Amino acid sequence: MNDTIAELDLSNPILHLGNVKRKNIKFDIVCREAEEYGEKIENIKKNIVLEQVREYVEKCERILVYCPYRIHVDSIYNELSRDETKVIRRYYGQLKKQEKNITEMEYRNGQIWALICTKAFGMGVDRSDIQHIVHFAPTGSLSDYVQEIGRAARDVSIEGIAHMDFFTGDMRYVRSLHGISEMNQFQLKSILKKIVDIYETKKHRNMLIAPDSFSHLFKKKELNAKVKNGLLMIAKDLKAKYGFPVIVVRPRVMLTRIFISVPDALQRVFDEKIGKYSKRIGKMPDRFIPNSDGTETRVILPGTVYSVKIGELWEDQYSNFSFGAFKQHVFAPEFMQDEKGSHLTPRIQVNITYHKAYDEVKKQVEDLLEAIVSVLAVHKKADRKAFGEREFITELNEKLAVNVLDRNQIGMLLDMMTVEVDENAVFQQSKSLYKIIQKRKQQKNPEKAEYIITNNYARIKGSMMRMISQCHPDEDMQYHAYLPYALDETISIMPILNLLEIMDLASYDLKGGENAEIFLRINDPEKIKRLAYSNYQNEVLKEIKRKHRDSQDFMKQFFMCPMGNEKRWNFIESYFLGREEELEAYLSAENDC
Repeated sequence: MNDTIAELDLSNPILHLGNVKRKNIKFDIVCREAEEYGEKIENIKKNIVLEQVREYVEKCERILVYCPYRIHVDSIYNELSRDETKVIRRYYGQLKKQEKNITEMEYRNGQIWALICTKAFGMGVDRSDIQHIVHFAPTGSLSDYVQEIGRAARDVSIEGIAHMDFFTGDMRYVRSLHGISEMNQFQLKSILKKIVDIYETKKHRNMLIAPDSFSHLFKKKELNAKVKNGLLMIAKDLKAKYGFPVIVVRPRVMLTRIFISVPDALQRVFDEKIGKYSKRIGKMPDRFIPNSDGTETRVILPGTVYSVKIGELWEDQYSNFSFGAFKQHVFAPEFMQDEKGSHLTPRIQVNITYHKAYDEVKKQVEDLLEAIVSVLAVHKKADRKAFGEREFITELNEKLAVNVLDRNQIGMLLDMMTVEVDENAVFQQSKSLYKIIQKRKQQKNPEKAEYIITNNYARIKGSMMRMISQCHPDEDMQYHAYLPYALDETISIMPILNLLEIMDLASYDLKGGENAEIFLRINDPEKIKRLAYSNYQNEVLKEIKRKHRDSQDFMKQFFMCPMGNEKRWNFIESYFLGREEELEAYLSAENDC
């Protein structure tokens, strides 16, 4: 509660306090030690949960089982017989839509007696007769836990039971889940530095920043949210440091314009239909891509590129579409095409600012790629094909000798080269020329990851060098282009853009892509510059990490202390009301636990 008030900067708000206690929900929490069983904790917990599920289903008592990850859901579900799966189902976000829809329908209709799921299940799905909530392990914070057990006994005439067989090692799931959602100081400092690079190039205090410009820092599926949250955290931190808004971030993303290539045959129709919303940029020069045999491939970019105010066009003429649907419709043949089938195609503006002379940049990139291929070749020929991150860092920097990369840079490099696959797959071959390794859990130590190499790893150097050869700068050490891209994909040279940014050899900026832009105003450029090139530490992030650590301590104590039902609900109430002294009293009461 106190955190919410502070986050929203509320002054003397009116508080409406509800009762978090649910007297008809009891706790069945048992602390266990893995040493008592002599096998892996995951196997122990799986067998405990299976026993509970089968017992309560046999009694016709409805049960929900919450697991931290889908791999846990599947490990339990796959142990069931075909007859058991008729009344015991599974649910998680990545499940096929058809199976999810059937599961939701059968759950609502009461055909399912047990459901094994992640926290993806529950929003908007309600039953009043659930008697048992079983946790394979904690799935998040204490708030998440209370929300999940609160799905039991919505009918006040029945009693619900919250079951947990807690092992001290279970907290690793909470730490892992927090780690997935958290940013780190290196990423925030990189965002700050990127802001400075864009400002130095444009010399404007007001700017629109595309999340795609930070794709070297975050995975594609989390890019928009991470960039927006990172900018807001920096803005909040700097305001607290200096007492005024050093930067202003408008968190609502805005797709203000897109770039379109118009075939010559459609020029007249284009001018009539959306000419008033567009600005001509011009014809694009042909591109020459060097081949591995020394020849060149000429790429002709036909048509004329225009900047189009897509938001105004949609509002004025096409508001019967959703905005997302309209963006797709603009490039569909039915919107505009000539007799030969040519239609409008999207372009994205690419701007690269080199930090060093182009030839020096190419040499450093080539040296790095040679070192990567050399390190991977050794592991590919070795008896043990897999390698760890620390091992790769040491070996790569030994090969480089000069221009070595730090751990954060090599971590981002590994992420860039890693193909995303199903975590249950043994191996999946990548067709990409730069996604050349696959990440998996170590068999002997599932808490640690290792990497294995695809067969096309040796081609990364040639592929990347051909990309950088397309990006020759002008006399101002800048490269500008409007490149084609598919609406559901990225531009072809994105891998080299990310590599240049990781190596701190160049900075890139993208405009007009599928992702919307975020408005940013810099009120004090000099402060931003000093911080970007200093040992900047974001205090907001530090506080978030501290709260996560405290949350983990509270949660561990909650499960390990032998408390009765009333005492547990009192603990939960103190947690939600922010009564830190009462919570600290629980944490310090080691004799009771």
